[in-house]
Amino acid sequence: MKKFLSVALFLTLSLSLFSQHKPYQFGFKLSGNIGWYNSYNDNFTSSGVKPGFSWGFVSDIFLMENYSVTTGFEMLFLNGNLSYPYQSIENSDTITGIIDSKFKTKYIQLPVLFTMKTNEIKGLRYFGQIGAGVAIKLNAREEGTFFNGSTIKNNNSEMFSLFRGAFILGAGIEYPINGSTYLRVGLQYNNNFNNILKGINTASPDTKNEARNNYLEINANIIF
Repeated sequence: MKKFLSVALFLTLSLSLFSQHKPYQFGFKLSGNIGWYNSYNDNFTSSGVKPGFSWGFVSDIFLMENYSVTTGFEMLFLNGNLSYPYQSIENSDTITGIIDSKFKTKYIQLPVLFTMKTNEIKGLRYFGQIGAGVAIKLNAREEGTFFNGSTIKNNNSEMFSLFRGAFILGAGIEYPINGSTYLRVGLQYNNNFNNILKGINTASPDTKNEARNNYLEINANIIF
């Protein structure tokens, strides 16, 4: 009987608390990012950062008032510069050298983040996020300058792996607009942990194509 009463009390309190808050919320996201490449292969080196952006939908699934799982999907446009060995055929001659390329990649990304919020402090709530994301490649394009000055443009979608996995860290603030609607502004670091290139380098048969594309973003979310 005591166990039954304890369980009943726990469920009553839980339902009472849960009824005061929406079990989930939806919203829209827009962000700007700065992307770059890195590699464990000395033949592949980052040659600068490039701006990109993303847009999408977000959803908060509440575990408790200040704790939620944040997920959704977003269209991710991620760019960056990469120098690597390249083989070009010009006037029937095969030329081998280093190419400095700008890659433009497009993904659909599915993040799953654990979001922790503070109580309201002077009208604002602060939050932190940790989690992971899986992205599916839609396309990839390359605009490169070969060492001899010639310009090369490729649709290099086949050079890129289909999937991109990432570890994600974020933080920011929430500002209430009206009722349960609020503005969420945050800074997020997305660290790619798998090789997003595939195949063997044509200019260096002993070298495997290897690189990772990371980015830092500033995002704004309207949550309803």
